[in-house]
Amino acid sequence: MIYFYSAKNNAFYPQELKEAYQRAGTWPDDLVEIPEEEYQPIILAQSFGKVIAADNNGFPVLKEPVINWQGKAKSDLKNRILDVNSIVSDWKAELQLGTLSEENKAKLISWLEYTNKLKALDVSDVTTEDHYKNIDWPAKPA
Repeated sequence: MIYFYSAKNNAFYPQELKEAYQRAGTWPDDLVEIPEEEYQPIILAQSFGKVIAADNNGFPVLKEPVINWQGKAKSDLKNRILDVNSIVSDWKAELQLGTLSEENKAKLISWLEYTNKLKALDVSDVTTEDHYKNIDWPAKPA
């Protein structure tokens, strides 16, 4: 089977569906022909973490994904804070009602201290995988 690749759409189009795409007005104008023996390895490589991009001639090539380490660090930080909020929400309600046990009050305080440490953590300068892996996350309360 023959496939076509559109660099503009970063997508493959099988030749057997060409007429349907043309009728719909969606057959791209920048296509390059890709034989199946080249198509299959490119598609398979995605399952190993590679991404498809166009080279300078509009042909598909495999690349390592670009990871936004700062975004990943910020997302992890946000998720840790959300986890804490989930853990302490019942305790906060019990505290307001005056029904929180002393044991759970101590736990609530330690989790809130942990939250403060998380909020004080600056991950805005995380730009590499090494830096991301070396973030000094505060320890979760026991």
